[in-house]
Amino acid sequence: MTFTGFAAQLAALAAQAMDPTTPLGASLDGIFGATSTNGKDIGLILVVGDSIAAGTGASSTATAFPALVPAALSQYGLTGTTVVSAVGGNQTADQLARLPALLSAYAPAEVLFMATVNDSRADLSIPTAATIANIRAAANLSRLAGARFTVVNSAPINPVWFNNPADTLASARKAVDTNAAVAALCAELGVTFVDVYSAFFGAIGLGFDGVHPNDAGHALWADTIAAGYALRAARPTLRTLFADGFNRADSPTTLGSPWAAWVGTWGVTANRACSVTAADGDIAVVNAGSPNVAVHTTIGGSSLHGFGAIARGADAANHYYAGISVGAHTLTIFKCVGGTYTVLATATGLPATMPGDVFTFVADGTHLMCYVNRYLYAAVEDSTHAAGNYAGLRNSNAVSDVYDTFKLTV
Repeated sequence: MTFTGFAAQLAALAAQAMDPTTPLGASLDGIFGATSTNGKDIGLILVVGDSIAAGTGASSTATAFPALVPAALSQYGLTGTTVVSAVGGNQTADQLARLPALLSAYAPAEVLFMATVNDSRADLSIPTAATIANIRAAANLSRLAGARFTVVNSAPINPVWFNNPADTLASARKAVDTNAAVAALCAELGVTFVDVYSAFFGAIGLGFDGVHPNDAGHALWADTIAAGYALRAARPTLRTLFADGFNRADSPTTLGSPWAAWVGTWGVTANRACSVTAADGDIAVVNAGSPNVAVHTTIGGSSLHGFGAIARGADAANHYYAGISVGAHTLTIFKCVGGTYTVLATATGLPATMPGDVFTFVADGTHLMCYVNRYLYAAVEDSTHAAGNYAGLRNSNAVSDVYDTFKLTV
């Protein structure tokens, strides 16, 4: 695929629109819809998908779901523009491979990423874990590029898709399991999940073949996507800047990109982050892109000692740090200036900390707040550090404690 720029894309789509009977082939690149200044504009939505996004099963460009999304959004008082990059037969790995160039070319406000049905094909034997890893990577790439991320799951598979009934049955069942894993991932990452499977389940007359929708089916795809955006627009939501579940191969030397070890050596063991050097003060960070951020980390492991989070970090010697001492049942907020730590606030009498508890450290302007499982335990005002975009983890004992998940929100 080549990128010809907005003007050429719009001209090509305008020419296509003059002939509503233009058939759709195995791929589609195009821009649909218009923006608005009414304050409810979603912006440019980059649709990254497979043959369904390419319009297979639709009678024309105008009846493919990407072209219908702008009109569907208008039912909810929303506006938006869609740009499509879709290739028939694509798997999530293919879509992920195309994504960096697409983000660079279009700078979208939204990425609509298809958890393609091709990943569930029994004859391809793609592990669900690989699908989840691809979507996680796509979400992080999108957010680092400044785009919000939405995942659309796969619709039910009809038995006519394969000539081999055993493959069909296995694929249909795998799609259910994959969709459940994708929904769980979206909940973990705090991104929008559009459930077209439920919209199509038990519905009659919406299929062109065993997997591709007809015109009515494409319309339902568009309506379901618009409803997902409308639900998100109707409620206040956190914007997730970065999320990591550390679900990857063990490493004794690194947490992997985009993590940086400021102090000590950090690694991954049993799908958890840990300080390998196990020294008090070991620090690992990511660039949040903002000094105002909420750091959320899930406590892991069975031998608990102490846990800490860094916010508004400029470097290893200048940042805010909040830590829990498990044995003392205390939570303390510090400022670090030139390498010297000063206590700003301490909370005592914390309940016993357990694996699975979520520790949250918020830096919002001059407000610093610490929560455990959403209960506020310590808060203080301080203006020492007004800048510093790094946030992360800090080992708070001369042993290695572990972290199950890490997330940054604003």
